[in-house]
Formats: sequence, C-alpha cells, structure tokens
Amino acid sequence: MRKSSYSYARIDNFDGDTLIRRLRYRDMENIAGVWTARTLEVEVATPATIRTLLDAVGTGWPAIERRIRDETGVLRPHVNVFVGDANVRDLGGQEAELADGAEVHVIPAVSGG
Repeated sequence: MRKSSYSYARIDNFDGDTLIRRLRYRDMENIAGVWTARTLEVEVATPATIRTLLDAVGTGWPAIERRIRDETGVLRPHVNVFVGDANVRDLGGQEAELADGAEVHVIPAVSGG
C-alpha cells in the first residue's frame, strides 16, 4: 500500500449496546516492509490493564502484538513498555492497571556495538 493511499480508520466492537473496544490508527509508517501505525488509539473495557490492552492490540494487529509479546503472552525482553514515564516491569508487569486516557509507549531496546 502506498502511504498516500491510506485513510484514517476506526473499528468499534460492541457487546450488545456497550462499547467494549475502539481501535483507531493514523500516521502510517513502513517498518521492515510492513505498513503499520505509529500511533494506535485503543479503548478497552474497565478496569483496563496492560494485558487487556495488548490483547486488544493482538486482536486488531496480531503482527504488532507478536513483536511486543512472545507466543506465550510474555513481554519480550528487548521491548520496553511504559505507562507515562514508568516502565510496566516496575508497575507489576502486564497486570498494571491503566487509568482512563493513559498513554502507553512501546519502545524497542537499542543495543549494539
């Protein structure tokens, strides 16, 4: 897909009349030959945790989720996940609760020589 040919999208999932998840994406970028979103807006039912957020990402974008968690659902060691400026590993891992409107940043580790 050419960058100029994508459009803003939103996916809403409902359970009856209750909105349980809203996924939005914008700012597409080609990463390793795959067009992906630089920014995802994901709404999950409360109480939300990092785990429920990553489960929602995995539902909409399984390839992105697999870069964050391994096949058993464990955070990959070379990926850092932050809520605000706090590493989730210091907040209780994937069970860390998310406040409404929380910003979560996924940052791959940088290493080499």
